[in-house]
Amino acid sequence: MLDAIDTPAELLRPESFLPAFQQPTPISRKSYLDIIYRRAVVLGISDEDFEQAARAARISAGGDVFGRAEHTGKGGIIVPQLAPIGLSQIQTAAVEWLIPGLFPRGELSVLGADGGTGKGLWQAQLIAHATTARESDFFPGSISKPCRALIFSGEDDPAKVLRPRLLAAGADVEKVFVETSDGFFRKNGCLLSIDSELMAEIIRNTAPDLVIVDPYQAFLPMDVKMAERNQMRGVTTPLRAVLRETNSAGLLVAHSNKKGSVAGRQRLADSADLWDASRCVVMMGRDRVTKQVYVSNEKNSYAPECRTTLFTIEGATVEGVKTAVAVYQGATDKKDYDFIMDKPTRPAGSKDEAKEAILSILNESQTGSMESDKLRLAVREDTGCSDTTFRRARDDLKADGNIEIKQIRLKDGVNKWYVVYRGAVNEHLGQ
Repeated sequence: MLDAIDTPAELLRPESFLPAFQQPTPISRKSYLDIIYRRAVVLGISDEDFEQAARAARISAGGDVFGRAEHTGKGGIIVPQLAPIGLSQIQTAAVEWLIPGLFPRGELSVLGADGGTGKGLWQAQLIAHATTARESDFFPGSISKPCRALIFSGEDDPAKVLRPRLLAAGADVEKVFVETSDGFFRKNGCLLSIDSELMAEIIRNTAPDLVIVDPYQAFLPMDVKMAERNQMRGVTTPLRAVLRETNSAGLLVAHSNKKGSVAGRQRLADSADLWDASRCVVMMGRDRVTKQVYVSNEKNSYAPECRTTLFTIEGATVEGVKTAVAVYQGATDKKDYDFIMDKPTRPAGSKDEAKEAILSILNESQTGSMESDKLRLAVREDTGCSDTTFRRARDDLKADGNIEIKQIRLKDGVNKWYVVYRGAVNEHLGQ
């Protein structure tokens, strides 16, 4: 049929794309779209015109840019199941754990922290523990056999960040699978959201034991208001359903809000329903005195809350690429509230502390760089150092070749100074 179409205008009509969006699975739909695309190439149609026509056809077929037409099933008709299950027909079952006492299978859990705290490094330890089944000081209990992990990444590049970070932590990357938000859009022409059948199908096809969505904000539909409890519950319900179907443990990674002097639930206040919908909540932050990173189990619906673990960050090189690794330092009974409200009585941060903070913040940033003024404020908040101490620390790192300071012209024509990570991690990092 497509071979009979010999003009671009005819091929770009919605009717040409309609059979693709009537396919029963994302894979068969993509295969049909590939056939249309090959015909478009023959007719000299640009990629931009093709993608615009495909997107318009998808919406006219009852979907949107997120591919949420998948929810309607074949032919766009929902066949409701209206008979509830009698409780007498349900067998009592014990909780199944991926990480005993912490992350249950078939449920959603949440990890919340400020940017640059070390969420990705702690996740690397989690994935290493899960994929190798080796004992880990970071986590209670033991895993009987190596597991598979699936990462939906909205920020970290798999080649530049995820692979070296996971290898440094000792993970078995043969058991780790990644789908990025931008990579999915390039391949499929639509955004991937956590309430879509597309994400559910990826999970089913991968059959993981652990599903990480980092950050989950990158996979929310654009029209969702995070502070609206009913909307947040609505978009997380389909994901929870497929987690139960596949018996996978799900971890939503959230950027915490910037409110001062709040802890626990209040740090996730902009995502009101996440706390209630999750069976386990873990919050991370930095001890203002020791500079160690803490990981506090703030909610645990199926077991007693775990003790808070502490770690430092050290530099590492994997396959010629510089990265970082979390190093276990112990455990404490202090919780997120105790660390947040703790008022340190120590003197202002030293130059070495400022150097450590600069490297840590740059190492944790997606691009390995940060606007100079923003970095200064972040380091001052992190260490309590003065502007003079920050400048001395920055100049030392520049002289050592660990960082570079350069002016960058932004899209609006404004020039701004940026600090870029360049060299080996300072010897004080993580001490």
